[in-house]
Amino acid sequence: MSLKNFIPIIWVMLIVSCSFSGGKIPADHYYRLAEASVEKNSVFKVNNFLLNPVKVEGLYHERSILYVEESAPLELKRYHYHYWVETPAKLVGKYVQSYLLQTGISNNVSFNVTSHPADIETDITITNFERIIAQGSVQSLISLRMSVKYSENTKQNFSKLYTAKVTADSSAMHATAEAFGKALNEIMDLFVADLSNNI
Repeated sequence: MSLKNFIPIIWVMLIVSCSFSGGKIPADHYYRLAEASVEKNSVFKVNNFLLNPVKVEGLYHERSILYVEESAPLELKRYHYHYWVETPAKLVGKYVQSYLLQTGISNNVSFNVTSHPADIETDITITNFERIIAQGSVQSLISLRMSVKYSENTKQNFSKLYTAKVTADSSAMHATAEAFGKALNEIMDLFVADLSNNI
């Protein structure tokens, strides 16, 4: 048999062996955050609230869910087949907007500059957004650097790092997504309290 005829036979054998190997291709899984839930604040009101696009540091621009093993806290890893439905920046931005609208702080919480100047302008940077695997538990960690500029009194401007770590109800990834939502809710509770105290 000539070499020219032998090569196609090798290719056919390789394809057949792969198809009968019994290996099942894992399915992709996509996760979103639960809807923000907050009590309405009837005291603190702002006409126009501007949210600048959320920024990220390092790997947090990816949709892959990231994790850290507690035994090796300096190494950040990514899951294969487990993704957020959107980038963390978009997830956080939409969550913050929904939360602020529900509080009643302002009827106009926008990502876009409008014809009316913003009374408050906020910058957000994600510095942590990962799953932490510890012995016997799984936690969701979020850290956001949030900066606020007031149009009328710049002395009220502030910048603060908000961090929340919530233990998931189980090791399932769905429980981790729920814990991320709770962590973000904790951060927003603190942020709105600071806004209210700073007015």
